[in-house]
Amino acid sequence: MTHKIKPFEKVGKYTTFENQIIDWVMPLCRPHSVWKVVTFVIRKTIGWHKEEDEISFSQIMQGTGIASRGTTDKAIKKAIDLGFIKRKAKGKRASSTKGPMGYLYKLNRDFQLIIPSSGAIPENGIEAVPKTSPIPENGIPTIPENGIPTIPENGNTKDNKKKTINKELNTIYTGLLQEWKRGFPNKPQPKPNTRSYRAKVKTRIRDKHFRDNWQLALQRASKNAYLQNTSWFTFGFFIKNDLNYRKTLQGDYNWLHEREIKNSNRKYVEGKFEEFIER
Repeated sequence: MTHKIKPFEKVGKYTTFENQIIDWVMPLCRPHSVWKVVTFVIRKTIGWHKEEDEISFSQIMQGTGIASRGTTDKAIKKAIDLGFIKRKAKGKRASSTKGPMGYLYKLNRDFQLIIPSSGAIPENGIEAVPKTSPIPENGIPTIPENGIPTIPENGNTKDNKKKTINKELNTIYTGLLQEWKRGFPNKPQPKPNTRSYRAKVKTRIRDKHFRDNWQLALQRASKNAYLQNTSWFTFGFFIKNDLNYRKTLQGDYNWLHEREIKNSNRKYVEGKFEEFIER
């Protein structure tokens, strides 16, 4: 027996959650299967006015529409690793059977994000650059109070500004590559002439906070055991947007570092596990 529904028509049965989850968490859920898992947990907890709920693997597959068990498992682990949800085992099975009896899932109420100071989300997903920025997008300097811009000797302000931007881009981009290689020698190394990376860095350096703190953020990340070993933390991830580098700078992944140390039998010295230490 079937019946028709209008899911986008307000009928009084709905799950209420913060706009910030859509605004800031959803863009970080990659691949998209991670977002499906997060929203399904929201439905099973907030939707039923619960703090946590026992959810089976098959329920998650059915509720999210993910057909592959492998994809579902990876999505669950990624949502946990990113700090969006928490999972704990519920009891133990008989000794003849491995694994817990089930899992309790809940949202991570302590999860935090650093968002742009304006708090607004521009259309392109990047924090807007003030008109008085020292590096405006069009390369034309701000007009001073007297209304007369300073003209260089050759009379071409725009070209000189472009040269200044490119010089700063080359300096910071080279520094990023060197710091990444020094801090993450066992991870894939970006190529110097990758246009997409240079374009991302060019966008990032419009923000003074990035220009002043990218090196410290990378240095802190390099001392994190979890970030050293996980495959998703790449150079491309670090420079992708205005949030990722801030998260490493603030230490949002420190709890994952502690977990990695706790669960490992390997000795961790000076930011590296023993087998990674140069001898």
